[in-house]
Parts: sequence; C-alpha cells; structure tokens
Amino acid sequence: MTRLLLVMLLVTPFVPGQGRGGGGGGGGSGAPPMQTRDPTPLDQFVDKMRLSEQQVPEVQRILQGAAVEATPVSDELVRLRMQMLDLDLAGKTDGLQAVLDQYTAASARMTGVEIKAMGTVRTVLKSGQLSRIGEGFAVIGGVFNAPTPKGRPAGGRGGVQ
Repeated sequence: MTRLLLVMLLVTPFVPGQGRGGGGGGGGSGAPPMQTRDPTPLDQFVDKMRLSEQQVPEVQRILQGAAVEATPVSDELVRLRMQMLDLDLAGKTDGLQAVLDQYTAASARMTGVEIKAMGTVRTVLKSGQLSRIGEGFAVIGGVFNAPTPKGRPAGGRGGVQ
C-alpha cells in the first residue's frame, strides 16, 4: 500500500499544460474554467529543471525505481516515529535514545536513496540544466517519506504497553 501511494504521489504522469494554467476554458469563451490539479512533485521537478518532453519519461522511470527502493526505508521511518511516540506517551524515555539512533540511521539511508536517484537523473540532464540540480533536489528531497498515519486501529498497533 505504501509503495503504491509513494509511486502515485511522486510520478503521476506528466501532461504538458495541465495543472499550470493551461487546458482550461474561460478567458472570455463563455465556457466555465476547468478545474486544475495541484502540481505533483514530478511536475514541480520538471518545471524547476526545465526538462524536455524527451527527458520526462526517463526521469519518471528513474524516480519510480527510487520510490520502490525507498519503500522499505520509508516504512521503517514510519514504524520508528510511531515507536518514539509510543515511548514518549508511555513515559518510557529510557528506550528513546536507541530508537532515535535507529531513526537517524534510517533517515541517512533514505537520503542515500535520494542522492543516488539524483545522480542517475543527472546523467539525463543537458549541460545547461546541471546548474539547477540543487534546486531540483530541494523539490524531490523527502518526497519518498510516507507520512505517519493519523489514526490507529482500536487496540493499538504493536505499541509499547
């Protein structure tokens, strides 16, 4: 489930002109304006890096692969965040440092996945696009992290008792 959500969130197919003011009615035509969608992280990355239509599918493939690679790390980060919360709520701070150390290591692995993906994306870029790689990383950085679930099923989920 997390893998599917990450891939869908990151790489909703890019269609030029949608979500950035194009493709809508209005403008005096008498037609009501079309609803636009918020740009996905991929849309933002494409815009920031000024990717050509030929580059988009390759970058999309690279980021999809990175999303798959990042899924177990993302799942671990969520599990560790929930474990830290459980420990804190139970007042059991003695085990918190060990979980925090695990979380730090998992965060470093996630950053490694992101850097590896950007290194591969870099091979697709043209020389004029390379100067924007830092800005592109700022858009993509953290996108593979799944949010911590907002609620828990009745009875908890393997938390500290």
